[in-house]
Formats: sequence, structure tokens, C-alpha cells
Amino acid sequence: ELTLSDDQYSKVYDINLKYAQKNTEALKEEGTRLSKLKAVRAENGEKNKELKTVLTEEQFEKYKGMQKEMKAGVKQAYKSRKNKQD
Repeated sequence: ELTLSDDQYSKVYDINLKYAQKNTEALKEEGTRLSKLKAVRAENGEKNKELKTVLTEEQFEKYKGMQKEMKAGVKQAYKSRKNKQD
């Protein structure tokens, strides 16, 4: 959806892979769910900084919009699941 060039695609792929691995490791570490969530959020902030250097301003804004949509979908799914349990 971001219409990446071949060079951008390669760089974005590498960034996504790097942070997917970091997030996987953070989730495996000991600690509370909240501490793990904070660690993943911090990593995602760093990921966004790296992506901003690769994407155009328009692409990055579209990416942020996609993130918001995905976050809203996750929240809705959580609410639906929680309502089914009640």
C-alpha cells in the first residue's frame, strides 16, 4: 500500500525483521505483561524513527494511518472477545 521502490522495500524489510526479532526477545524475557508492553512500545518508537529515514513524508504519514487503523482493530477485537466472556 505504500508503493515502495525496490530499494525502499529492501530497507523496510530489513528494519521490520530487525524489530520483529527484538520484540520476540522482549516478550520472552521475564517480567510483567506491562513491562513487556513498554519494552515493545519503546522498540516500535525506534523502528518508526528508522522507517522515517527510508520512507517519503507521504509514505510515512500513510504508514502511521495504517498503524492507527490496525490498533483500532485490535482494540475492537479485544472488546468483542471480552464481551463474549461476560
